[in-house]
Amino acid sequence: MAALCLLVACAGCTSEDPEAPAPSASVSSSSPTESSPPSPEAVARTLELRYRVKPRHDTLLQIGLPPQQPGGTMISWSAYFSGVGTVASPSDPLKVECYVVQATGPEFGDRVLYAADDSASSTGFDVSISGSGLVDTEDGEQLTFECELNENAGPIPGLAWRTIPEQPIQVTLTPVEYERREVTVR
Repeated sequence: MAALCLLVACAGCTSEDPEAPAPSASVSSSSPTESSPPSPEAVARTLELRYRVKPRHDTLLQIGLPPQQPGGTMISWSAYFSGVGTVASPSDPLKVECYVVQATGPEFGDRVLYAADDSASSTGFDVSISGSGLVDTEDGEQLTFECELNENAGPIPGLAWRTIPEQPIQVTLTPVEYERREVTVR
């Protein structure tokens, strides 16, 4: 009986500060050390972005993503492109590829990493693709979501591609703590 009373009395006991608010499911926090609680500036939130693309005729789409705090950022995205199927066929397929570019500057040579890459070939149908990947967003690094059609080889006669209102491009940026292990496979 005494053990049951002790169990009931300690049911509300916790090692956490009872005055601290409970963390939200959509909030990720990272702290420099385990013993110190995160300051309000250190609390990072997942950011969901939705982009609508109006009809376009060029073969390269570039969207600059918002700057992220230094550290790891998990990026996931999905895209459905309407109109690419009208210029593709089984005999003349059209490749659609999207990815995230991590760069240190605006020039092509400043690109340091391609992440979250996916591609598909249209043979007469519209294309839906998605990807995810992790980048280390140090100070000064820029993230760009890019999509290219036919490897950005040049104009495609009759091309008019876009997103539809019910299916915008969705990009999710989630700050994370992580450990990198690089391995070379022979």
